[in-house]
Amino acid sequence: MTTVTGLGVAGLSGCSSLTGSPETEQSESDSAGPTDRGSDDQSTSVLTDGTDVTGQTTGESESAPESGSESDSPFVKLVPDDGDAGDRFGSVIAASGDTVVVSAVADEDPNGTNSGSAYVFQWADGSWTQGAKLYEPEDMVRHPSGDLFGASVSLSETSLVVGAPFYSVVPAENEQGVTALDGGALYVFDRSEWAVSERVIAEDESEDDRFGSAVSVSGSTMLVGAPGKDDRRRTNTVDFEPGGVYVFERSDGEWTESAQLAVEDDSIYQLGRRVELAGDRAFVGAGHETSARSNPGALFAFVRSGDSWEREGALTPDGSDPGREFGRDISVSGDTALVGAEGVVHVFSRSGGSWAHETEITPGAGANSNGEFGAAVELADDRAVVGDPSGATNGEEAGAVYEFERDGGEWRKRRRHLAPDGDAEDQFGGAVAVDTGLLAVGAHADEDPNRELSGSAYVAGRETTASEATETPGSPTPAETPASAAEMTWPTYQYDAVNSGATDATVSVEGNEKWRFDLLSSLEGSPVVGGGTVYAGTESGVLYALSPDDGSIEWEYQESDSIDRGRKFPTVAGDTVYVSSRSVVALNADDGSEQWRGDVGSRAAPTVVDGAVYISNAQGVAGLDADDGTTRWEFETEGYGSGSPAVDDETVYVGDSDGIVYALDASDGSEQWRFRTGSDIDAPPAVVDGGVYVTAMNGSVYALSATDGRKRWQNEVGYEIRSSPAVVDGSVYVTAAAAIYSLTADSGDVEWKSRGGSDDSSPVVADGTLFTGSIHGLCALDVTDGSEYWCFSPDRDVSSVPAVGEDTVYFASNVDQLYALE
Repeated sequence: MTTVTGLGVAGLSGCSSLTGSPETEQSESDSAGPTDRGSDDQSTSVLTDGTDVTGQTTGESESAPESGSESDSPFVKLVPDDGDAGDRFGSVIAASGDTVVVSAVADEDPNGTNSGSAYVFQWADGSWTQGAKLYEPEDMVRHPSGDLFGASVSLSETSLVVGAPFYSVVPAENEQGVTALDGGALYVFDRSEWAVSERVIAEDESEDDRFGSAVSVSGSTMLVGAPGKDDRRRTNTVDFEPGGVYVFERSDGEWTESAQLAVEDDSIYQLGRRVELAGDRAFVGAGHETSARSNPGALFAFVRSGDSWEREGALTPDGSDPGREFGRDISVSGDTALVGAEGVVHVFSRSGGSWAHETEITPGAGANSNGEFGAAVELADDRAVVGDPSGATNGEEAGAVYEFERDGGEWRKRRRHLAPDGDAEDQFGGAVAVDTGLLAVGAHADEDPNRELSGSAYVAGRETTASEATETPGSPTPAETPASAAEMTWPTYQYDAVNSGATDATVSVEGNEKWRFDLLSSLEGSPVVGGGTVYAGTESGVLYALSPDDGSIEWEYQESDSIDRGRKFPTVAGDTVYVSSRSVVALNADDGSEQWRGDVGSRAAPTVVDGAVYISNAQGVAGLDADDGTTRWEFETEGYGSGSPAVDDETVYVGDSDGIVYALDASDGSEQWRFRTGSDIDAPPAVVDGGVYVTAMNGSVYALSATDGRKRWQNEVGYEIRSSPAVVDGSVYVTAAAAIYSLTADSGDVEWKSRGGSDDSSPVVADGTLFTGSIHGLCALDVTDGSEYWCFSPDRDVSSVPAVGEDTVYFASNVDQLYALE
């Protein structure tokens, strides 16, 4: 091995990001090793967490935007000061402590096309600040098409190792004394001054070895992939080299080659495309030729025994298809290994000296993924992060990142993140890195702000400097002694069993985004809050249980039978979540385990009162036993039942699509009275203080006597009203024809009218403030005169009924985002 010391480093401003691996031929963990020099996809890694961008960093981080614009996102976006089109900044990322290193493998400044560079960012004084821009000294760049410096990166506490797999070795630098075009090299940087302390080249390096395509450092040992190594005769039909892996040991400040790892199997090729070093164990990815599938991939484990390395075996999924590109990324923590493949991540556990396939992790239903889930993986104890640069929620290949947590023997999805300013083809999640309390994500194809394929990186997990949210004049005064989150509930659609849409609990919300969660599908009905948890059911059939603090997933529920995966409408009562779908299901609120399943279902939230569950559906109305789900009675309506029944004083009230309001005995479902409005009813009624208030598609609001159904008044305020009224303190609030009305409950006279309102979002009232979706977003109004406190504008229109928790309001937009505002 030849080493060269005293190479240079240039100090420039840069950007931040974390570990990652390339999209196609790059190495796993902290590396990226492209094989096709003409390809635009030479390095891509996946992993990320996101909501909305707080700022863009060029040299140092900016403050978060004020309320009313973007959110207080956990991410800071970083881009290099000298970024340019085609740099692919964010291709590879590494993180250690308060330092993040981000590669720009195609950067041509200063060494020409595809020469590559790496940027160092450090956290200090509340912001991320660029330290140095690293690249090869000019006299070392010999390949006319570039060395791809930064194609692999490994960051430890004392040093940084950067791969340049297309570095060309001259005769004086190898034992053969010949030129090795694209032989490859590694550069070692001392973290104290970010100066090159050593250049590392393999002793037997030959042309096209691409030494340094992947690298992983652990303590004083370094694992290096050379997927182009071709030192033995091949009998396979695949036109790829067998590949090889080198082991180096550090002694007296220098790295010395100590061993080579190989697999004597002609079906294996390009060994060393991915490498991961975990203590005394080495994991090596390769291609695998089979007759059954193109490029399924392979992964091998080696263990150190004294001064030698022995093969511990191959990691192979038992009884399951490993998927294409098995081993495209690897991450190991303790006795657990994550192995990425095309669209799936495999989990292995070690016991008794062997590795066994434990389970598979997938993005779940409605993930809107195009098969790149698993392109990047990171494992830290019981937390797994998986990148999906093909995620299409923000546009085709905009990208996404998922977080999973091990709970006993299961891996539960906790959240999914999108880039704050994500757009089509950004490939957010192509590279990821995780360190204590830190998450970094690369988006190497992002064009904002430095044009096409310039790239960017996102960092979360440090308290970034943020401006104070501005208070809108007239905003409600915060409560002096707020209740805990568990005490403030919004357990069902329109708050309670009578669908009043109102609570008198003390609430203070100023319209600042607290967090957002990607539902992957549209929200059905309304989120609900109970027992310190937020519940949201989706059109794709998933029920999420989320933390009100940060939106992280506590658990999620979906039927295993695809036939039963209907839309989910939750109601919380005590320690049980009742969910309407194709069947009514009772779930344990602590873990989402199923307690019982009824025989009837609904497309509206159930109403739970005094040990009974009431639903309306296409056939009519039904009453179920809350303890076991048995059907007590059913009543057939003339049209489809219109939403959640209102239950008051042992009577069930419901409207139907034929415009009829029914009052039924709650004990047996017998009819007490009915009233015909003459127009379709599309929303549940509210029953308050002896009055039944119902809206109809003819634009009218009706007030009926709860006792006998006689009409008290009718007011035609708009057209095609699809939302429920909120009734509180002698007033009825409705949205119609892009307006919000306040009517007197005793006569129906208009008290005030305000512009805004949404046909799909019923108003709700809490502590003298009316919350409603409108053409402007989610707005908070003074109930006394309709004056606006504030409006929050999401990415798209508000599509759900709001729910109010402890000093927080929850709602969903038309792009499948659940928002929490405080």
